[in-house]
Amino acid sequence: MLLAIIVLLIFIFQALPMFMGKAPKVSNAIKILNHVFYTAVVLTGLGLVWQIYQVAGVQHWALAKLILLIVAASATIKAQRHYTNAPSQAKAGLMIASVAYVGIIVLAITKPTLF
Repeated sequence: MLLAIIVLLIFIFQALPMFMGKAPKVSNAIKILNHVFYTAVVLTGLGLVWQIYQVAGVQHWALAKLILLIVAASATIKAQRHYTNAPSQAKAGLMIASVAYVGIIVLAITKPTLF
C-alpha cells in the first residue's frame, strides 16, 4: 500500500506542472525513483496475483489492476518524455494515466467480479 501511495504522489508531483502549462523540471533522481517504484509495484502486484490465483483462482479485478498500472506507467513516462515536442499530446497522456489511476482505485475499493 505504501508503494502505491508513493507512486501516486510522484505522479501528482510530476503531472501538476504539465497540467499548468509549465515545462517539468524533474531531476534524474526523481526519474530513477519513478522507474524503481513502478517496477516494485508491478513485481509485488504479480506476486500477489500469483498468490491469489493459487488460493481462489483467476481474479479478474486483480489482473485489471495490473493492466491499468502498466497503462498508467507507460502513459506517464511517454508524457514526460515528449512534453517539450508535443505538449498537447503529453497532456492527453497524463489524462489517460489519471483515468487509469482512478480505475485502479475503484477496483481496489470494490473488487468486483468481472466476467
